[in-house]
Amino acid sequence: MVLVVGVLILFAFILTTNVWRLKGYIMTRSAIFQTSLAYLAFVLCGILIIIGFLWFISLGNWKDWPPTTNYYYQLANAFQEGHLYLDTKASPVLLALPDPYEPDARQNAKGLDLQELDKIWDMSLYKEKVYLYWGPVPAVFLVIIKFFYSGEIGDQYLTFLFISGLVVFQSLFIFRIWRRFFNELSPWIVMPTLLLVAFIHPIPSMLSLPRIYEAAIASDQFFFIGGLYFVFSGLDRPAISAWRLTLAGTFWAFAFGSRIIMALPISFLSVMVILWVLSKKRSGMTAPQKFKALAGLIIPMLVVAVSLGWYNFVRFDSVFEFGFRYAITMLNQRKFYSVLFSTSYIFPNLYVYLFNPPSFTGVFPFFRQIWNEEFISNFNNYYHTIYNAERIAGIIYSAPFLLFALISGFFTWGSDFISDMGRRRKETRLGENEDRQRLFDFLLISLIGALVLEFLTVLLVFYATMRYFMDVIPTLVLLSVIGFWRAYQKFGKRSISKYLYTITAVFLIILSIVISILFAFSSDPARIRSYNPGLLPHLRLFFTYLLKTLGK
Repeated sequence: MVLVVGVLILFAFILTTNVWRLKGYIMTRSAIFQTSLAYLAFVLCGILIIIGFLWFISLGNWKDWPPTTNYYYQLANAFQEGHLYLDTKASPVLLALPDPYEPDARQNAKGLDLQELDKIWDMSLYKEKVYLYWGPVPAVFLVIIKFFYSGEIGDQYLTFLFISGLVVFQSLFIFRIWRRFFNELSPWIVMPTLLLVAFIHPIPSMLSLPRIYEAAIASDQFFFIGGLYFVFSGLDRPAISAWRLTLAGTFWAFAFGSRIIMALPISFLSVMVILWVLSKKRSGMTAPQKFKALAGLIIPMLVVAVSLGWYNFVRFDSVFEFGFRYAITMLNQRKFYSVLFSTSYIFPNLYVYLFNPPSFTGVFPFFRQIWNEEFISNFNNYYHTIYNAERIAGIIYSAPFLLFALISGFFTWGSDFISDMGRRRKETRLGENEDRQRLFDFLLISLIGALVLEFLTVLLVFYATMRYFMDVIPTLVLLSVIGFWRAYQKFGKRSISKYLYTITAVFLIILSIVISILFAFSSDPARIRSYNPGLLPHLRLFFTYLLKTLGK
C-alpha cells in the first residue's frame, strides 16, 4: 500500500512540475503511449483468455484434460472404413423390443445392460445400425487430422478448438467494426468487450463440460461467425473481394453442415449479400465480376447442401431426415416428432432464457442455475406434456450487459433514424460518408435479422438448455457491443452522463463475466469433484475466510 501511494505521489509531482522537462514530453507523447499500452493490453487479454480456457477445459489440472464423449471420433473412424454408420452395436435386447425408442420399454426390459445403452445414448438407431444426428463436418476434419495423428481425439478437444476459434473471429470482427465505424473511440473502450466475448455465459460452462453437444454447437458458431467476418471484410472495400466471399460461403456451408439449425439465418444473410452485390451502388462492377463474387458465395453452400441430402438418404432413406426422431434418449422422439418443434414453446422458452432466476447462496460459487419444476409442470398440464428445460439462469441475470447495451443501442438507432430521415428530405449525402453509413446499415440489418431467426429457432424447440442459447449469444454480443459504442458516441466529450454511462457499462461487463464464471463451477459439481477433488473445497474455504475477514 505504501509503495502504491508513493508511486502515485511521484507521478502527480512529475505532472505538476517541470522536473527534467518530463511534463511537456509526456503530454506530447501521451497519444503514442496510450496506443502502445492499449495494444499491449490487447495482447495481455489474449493471453488471459487462453489461460482461462485451458484452466476450464482441464478443470484446473492444466495438462490432463478429463475425457467426455468421443462421438465425432467414432464417426471419423466410420468414414475411414468406408461407411456412414458407427462401429458401436446396439444391444440385441434393445433391438428385440417392439419400440426401442420408448424409455419405459427400455427400463422394464430384462437383461438390458445400462452400460451398453450409455454407449449409444443420444445416437440414432435405424434398421439396427447406429448413426449420429449431428452434422458430419467436424468428423470430416478429424479424418484429415487422423492422417497425421493416430491417437484418439475426444469431443473435448474439438470443443476447445472451435470455441477458441470462435473467440478469435469475434474479436477480429469487433476490432474491424471499431476501426471502420468507431475509430474515434479510445482503444480502452474496446478491451472489456473482448473479455466479454470470451467469458460470456455459457462459454465457461461449455468448456467445463465439453461433450458432443457442446462440440457441435461450438463448431456451427465458429463457422457461422467466421463466415460473417469474411463477408464483412469482403464487402468493406472499393472492389468486392471474390475470394473472401468464397471463404464466407465455405464457412457458412460448414456451419449448417455441423448443425442444420443454422440454415435459416445463413439463408437470410446470403440474400442480404446478394442484394448488396446486385444493388445499383455496385454499378462499378461488371456483370461477370458480380457473377464471380456471388458464385464463390453460393456454390460451396450448394455443394454441402446436396452432400447432406445424399448423406441423409443413404442413412435414413430420406433427403430431409437427419435422424433426430430416431434418437435413443429420454423421450420417444419418434412418437412425439410432430410436436418437437412448435410455436407453443415460444412463451416458456422466452421466460426461461430471459427471466428464469438463479438461486443465491452464501457458499461458493454463490450463484446456481435452477430447474424451474413448478413452471414446467404447469405448462405441461396444458400443452403436449413433453416440454422440459435444464437448469437455466435467464440472461437478465447471467449477462445483464447484453440487455443494457441493446436497449441503449436501440434508443440511439431510433433517434438516428428519425434525424437521418429529416436530413435526407433536405439534402442527399454523397461520397465516403454515405458509403460508410450504408455499410453500417447493412451490417446492422444483417445482424438483427440473423439474431431474430436464431432466437426464433431456439424458441421453437421442446427442450431448453443454455447450450442451445449459444446459437444466439455470439450474434447478440456483437449487436450489444455496437449498441454500447453507438450510445457512447452520442454523449458530449466531458459530460457527466458519459462517465456514468461508461462506468455502468463496464461494471455490467465485469458482472456478466464474473457470474458466467461462477455458473461454470456449478454446472456439474460431480464432474469437478471427480477429476479435481480438492478444487471446490479449497475455493469454498478461501471465500469463507475472505467474507469473514471483510465482515470483521
